Amino acid sequence: MAPEEAASSTVLDPARVRGIEREALDTGDAGREAAAGALFIPRNLVKLVFLASGVTASLMRDEQVVPRVEELLSPKPGSFSVLPSLFLDTRRRASAGAQVLGNLGFAAVRLAGGFGGIHDGVGEARVGFALPRPLPFVLSFEGLIDTRSTLDYYGVGQEPGTDPRNLFLRKAATTDGVYFEERIRGLVTLGARIGQDFEWFVSSSILRSLVEDTPGGGPGTITSVFQPGSVAGAPSLSAAGCGVTAAPTVFRTALPTTSCPASSLITYTELAVRLDTRASKSRPSPGVLVGAYGGVAAGVGDDPSRFYRLGAQAAGFISVRRTTNILSPKLILDGTVRPAGAAPVPFTQLVGQPEFRGIDSRIDALALVASLDYRWSMIRYLGPRIFLDMAQVGPSMGALLKAPPRFATGFGFDFFSNSTELGQAMMSFSSEGVRVLFTFGVPTQFGDRQHRR
Repeated sequence: MAPEEAASSTVLDPARVRGIEREALDTGDAGREAAAGALFIPRNLVKLVFLASGVTASLMRDEQVVPRVEELLSPKPGSFSVLPSLFLDTRRRASAGAQVLGNLGFAAVRLAGGFGGIHDGVGEARVGFALPRPLPFVLSFEGLIDTRSTLDYYGVGQEPGTDPRNLFLRKAATTDGVYFEERIRGLVTLGARIGQDFEWFVSSSILRSLVEDTPGGGPGTITSVFQPGSVAGAPSLSAAGCGVTAAPTVFRTALPTTSCPASSLITYTELAVRLDTRASKSRPSPGVLVGAYGGVAAGVGDDPSRFYRLGAQAAGFISVRRTTNILSPKLILDGTVRPAGAAPVPFTQLVGQPEFRGIDSRIDALALVASLDYRWSMIRYLGPRIFLDMAQVGPSMGALLKAPPRFATGFGFDFFSNSTELGQAMMSFSSEGVRVLFTFGVPTQFGDRQHRR
């Protein structure tokens, strides 16, 4: 072959040049394809969040947080995004919705709505003003309207079925009474960060609550399970002057009912302090968390309610081999104190256990939750965790410590950005059953007192 012919034979056909030496996927890459498919939705949901700024994204959290100076100065003003929200829980009705997050430079805005059925919905608006100097502080205003139609009330105590304070009707087919609640709440919060790790908050809210039997609840409604008048804040059986039709609520029209709705109007003001040395509240980070709070509640108008709330929490976040592998023991104590001679506290205002990741169905004057988590970063913005929880409730500290503890264990995945928690997927196991939870774009259940229940 002539030299010029040999040279011409080595020239590649431009139509066949693709810039790669082999196909992107081989026949043995099925595992990688399956993993990419499983993470498609979480990965793309996380991408959506980064259209919003850090300060704006932090408003997604229920837990009050004052951003650090660098977080306040970094966001670019004028950014808006629309994010989906999803809530799936084997103990609740599923709901889906959307929210608009916006950064106005000196303020952040969150508008959210969700729908879980004809009797279940939520609408929320928040406006937060943040300044970095002379101290980083946040002033926020919030409004909430929500209705939930399948809430459970088992009674008070660690073992409601045998607790003498719970008076069940002999004809009741179950010891679980379901009820409907509509809440309308306004909230103002002022918080400041003193130093790098210490923050305090003063918050005040007014809450209107209307409780009645779940529409179509049949023999399982709260008035069909518990003796009339034995549950403070529960609806009562129809009586003269009540009528047979409940008042229309925000998310539904009037429906026939056999009970008279119970309503309350309560103001609550709280002071909370917290020391948190973690570099990030969302990503696995070593550090220490210590906090305490105290608040006073009082009824407005004809509502005779008057009680106090006190509580504390302590947690350690210990790195294991790497700073992104975190072992976290945590202890949380919450209490509701009723002064002598005051009216009984409405059952919807008693202390619950939202931090307990099993079947969180117990309420009382005091609640204790202890947990041990091991959390690590698997890939960026996604971290698995395994956990063990223990929970107790009681009318006093002595009764609480003597109560037989309830345990739950499980595993899950957390979705997060640099500035906020985005969602979680969790499965827990306990003697009371299996719980499956998936949330995205909705506030975490580990919130502060103003946002609970």
